[in-house]
Amino acid sequence: MDVTFRPARKTDRDAVRDIFNHYAVHGFSVYRENELDGRIFDFFANGAHALLVAEDPARGVVGFGALRRFKPAPAFDATAMLTYFLLPDFTGGGLGSRLLAELEDIARRRGIDNLLAHVSSRNEESLRFHLKRDFAVVGRLKGIGVKFGKPFDVIWLQKGPAG
Repeated sequence: MDVTFRPARKTDRDAVRDIFNHYAVHGFSVYRENELDGRIFDFFANGAHALLVAEDPARGVVGFGALRRFKPAPAFDATAMLTYFLLPDFTGGGLGSRLLAELEDIARRRGIDNLLAHVSSRNEESLRFHLKRDFAVVGRLKGIGVKFGKPFDVIWLQKGPAG
C-alpha cells in the first residue's frame, strides 16, 4: 500500500469532513447522526499536537488522525486524546495500525505517555482494534448515548503507564 502520512493542510478540510461525515451517517464510530460542515476540521486541528492525513496517490486523502490535548491544564500535559478514521475500503489492511504508530511516535517526541480513546459499545471493530494494540478498558459510561434510536455505552480506553 502506497499510502503516506503528512500533516493536514487547510486544503484537506473537505476530505476530513467527508470522511468524518461518512461515519456520522453510517454506524457508531461517530456519535452524531447528521453531517457536519468544514468546521469539524477546525475542531480537530485547533490546539492539536498533530493532525495527520493518510494520502493515497490515486485516491487522495483516505483517512486522518488527530492527537489532541486531553484537558487544557498543565497537570495533563503528558496525556492526549486520539481520534482516527479511514475510508471503509482502507480498513483491515494495516493502515490503521500504521496511523496509530505515527501518532504514538509524535506523542513520545512530545513527552506524552498516556493516550486515551473513547469508543461506542456498538463499535466492536474499534474496540477490538484498540485492545489488540495494548489499550486497556479503564471506564464504561453505561447507556449515556442514543444514536439511530439505539442506546450505547461509551467505553474509555487508555494506553500508557497506568493503562
